[in-house]
Amino acid sequence: ARPIIALDAAAHNIAEGRLETIVEVRGDDEIGHLAGTFNQMASSLRELVLSKEDLLSTVTHELNNPLVGLKSFLEYMGGPKAPQGRADREEGFRTMIGAVRQMELSLGNALELFTSGARPALRSETVRLDEIVDEVIDLFTPAADAAGVALSRPETASRVELTADRELLRRIVVNLVSNALKYTGSGGKVAVLWSRRGSLVEFSVSDNGPGILPEDRERILTKFYRVPGPKGKPQRIPGSGLGLAICKQAVDLHHGRIWVESEAGKGSTFKVSLPVDQGEGV
Repeated sequence: ARPIIALDAAAHNIAEGRLETIVEVRGDDEIGHLAGTFNQMASSLRELVLSKEDLLSTVTHELNNPLVGLKSFLEYMGGPKAPQGRADREEGFRTMIGAVRQMELSLGNALELFTSGARPALRSETVRLDEIVDEVIDLFTPAADAAGVALSRPETASRVELTADRELLRRIVVNLVSNALKYTGSGGKVAVLWSRRGSLVEFSVSDNGPGILPEDRERILTKFYRVPGPKGKPQRIPGSGLGLAICKQAVDLHHGRIWVESEAGKGSTFKVSLPVDQGEGV
């Protein structure tokens, strides 16, 4: 009766939420097969719970970025320095509406991703990277100003077109700019650059923050990884550790490449290379 008693105890553990429980499979009889089936069930339950936690973290992250920009704009529009001209006010409201639409799209994509169990399909069209960057910089400028960070783009920005999923491309830019602002202190600088090089579009976001150690540069592109602070302690930086992983997924879907160049204490530059035509990979 010992295998039955062990299965009964394991079932109670699962019912109490201890989903890491497994039972030892002994022999090839009916009890052995039952133990194997039990372990498969426990594994499926663990994956289901992790998937739900992943969904919650992803939705939280995807809504937080545009929400920060929206909050900053609302505070700006209601403050003493609010624009008085009608055209400036309308531009501000258009930016805020864009932030709300970004949240709607992000929420829909996250739900589609996790309910279907598959990566989102590309909705390719001809898009202008320079226009997307302008939208994102307009969104984050109030937050950057409040934090004392100079957020800049080239003075003479070039027009760059490529075939891409506009929402996913915007997600890459949003997350990279947001990430740079988080790790750049007051008085710092964040610069956004882009260019066309043959059949590729190259895009970068640079900051003069604390930089990233070599051993962390690959891991930062994985889900939930946060670069540790001094002596290995967690840094008090808002976020879920999903932004760069979301960037990598979007870049991979476009057959592109993302990497970071950094030096500890001197800042970081995140670079993205994407094919102009989705028929060509990087």
